[in-house]
Amino acid sequence: MPYGYYTLSRFVVCACSIYFMHRIYLKNQTSFVWVFGFLALLYNPIIPVHLYQKEIWMVVNAITAVLFFVKKGDALREEVD
Repeated sequence: MPYGYYTLSRFVVCACSIYFMHRIYLKNQTSFVWVFGFLALLYNPIIPVHLYQKEIWMVVNAITAVLFFVKKGDALREEVD
C-alpha cells in the first residue's frame, strides 16, 4: 500500500480515538478514556510510532478494531433524560 494510505488511516483512527475518548469520558468510564488516549497517541499522524515489523502492527490493528467494536455502543449511544 502507498504510504499516504497509512497516513490517512492513522489520521482517521487517531480522530476516532479522540472522539471515543471524549464520549466515554462524559460517561465516567475512566479506564477506557486512558485506553483510547493511548490509541490516539499510537496512531497519531504528526509524530508517528514505528513498530518496524508488519506482524506487530497486524496484532495492534486487530486489538484496536476489537476495542472500537466493543465500546462503540457506549461511545455512540445518546443519553436519554
